[in-house]
Amino acid sequence: MIMDALKEKVALSNLPGKELVIRACEFAERRHADQFRKSGEPFICHPDAVGHLLFDISQSAEVIAAGVLHDVVEDTSTRLDEVGQIFNDKVSFLVNGVTQEKICGADKVGQKRIYYHKLVAMLRTDPRIIIIRFADRLHNMRTLDSLPAENRQRIARETLEVYIPLALLIKNWFPDFPFQDISHWLGELYSLSYKYLGITLDDLIQRGCEIEGGSVLEKMVG
Repeated sequence: MIMDALKEKVALSNLPGKELVIRACEFAERRHADQFRKSGEPFICHPDAVGHLLFDISQSAEVIAAGVLHDVVEDTSTRLDEVGQIFNDKVSFLVNGVTQEKICGADKVGQKRIYYHKLVAMLRTDPRIIIIRFADRLHNMRTLDSLPAENRQRIARETLEVYIPLALLIKNWFPDFPFQDISHWLGELYSLSYKYLGITLDDLIQRGCEIEGGSVLEKMVG
């Protein structure tokens, strides 16, 4: 099974509450069975990669479990209350924070706007949501090559204009938040975004600064 390595790594670790993560892996394997990514690989490869990223920086079983489960509500028939019943309310809250609901009558832009409002509000309660969101985004950015160029550019621009400014918000709201844990992720996200947008180092030097982000986020949540 694809998640066996992650389950073994967790089982052999000193992670408090590691049984929660192992159960989350097994649940995700069942719920994402027979699903595939645009690349053709099994869908479970994505939550597995997110789980590995989170395990490397977090000592919270709830954060890692929520990362493994982050797509079960959005992409399967699993209900959020079901996540709470099977795991716990904290895991359910974290999964909710990274779930964009499908809202009847709202187009894609409208749905994203609603989700960004929800995300910012929930981050004020539990900033750990941003760690899961960034692990998800980092793996997606690392695997963009299977998507059409238009989609790659859209996702790269969203990363620069929304997700990286979100990290800066967290840094301002919660000065004690372990921002250094994801700082290397931010550097890679910048690099990948510039790559897919066709922006070179010379372009940045000529402009005298890096691309300014945050305007879209401000419009979405302002």
